[in-house]
Amino acid sequence: ACSRMVTSRFYHSPGASVLAHWEPLQKGGEIGFNTAWLGESWFEHGPTEEQIDLILHELGHATCGDHLSSEYNDALTRLGARLALAVTSNPSLLTERW
Repeated sequence: ACSRMVTSRFYHSPGASVLAHWEPLQKGGEIGFNTAWLGESWFEHGPTEEQIDLILHELGHATCGDHLSSEYNDALTRLGARLALAVTSNPSLLTERW
């Protein structure tokens, strides 16, 4: 299994056309969350299905940038499976505040 350091950044960019983006870094990557599109209330409660969905979407880009490729799809299903196994082992992962 491979592990990467993932950090997050919050920015306010009304002119951007994305909710979030993946930025590859030397030893991992960063998910940037656009508060202009998501709104501050999006971050108040969590984890939510919508938050996990967006995070998995962005983490899929660590493998491939092309949304339509089988490589990107495989990355998403692999991440979903790993998340399911992690929650099975430790259910509090989805009940504790992030």
